[in-house]
Amino acid sequence: MGVQGVVGELAMLAILVAIITRWERLPLSSVGIRPILPSDIIIGFCAFIVIVFLNCLTGILYVCCS
Repeated sequence: MGVQGVVGELAMLAILVAIITRWERLPLSSVGIRPILPSDIIIGFCAFIVIVFLNCLTGILYVCCS
């Protein structure tokens, strides 16, 4: 997916948000989009740390076992 793919996806997202908020006159919470809470940031950071750790562990195991 190149730059055009990303731009296309963002354009579709913008169109969907416009339809939901302007045409249907619904809040974004009606489709599950809500404000970011501090707990969301903490959970995201912890998930990032776990993924980085598992990525390093996978690389070490790949080098050691091959």
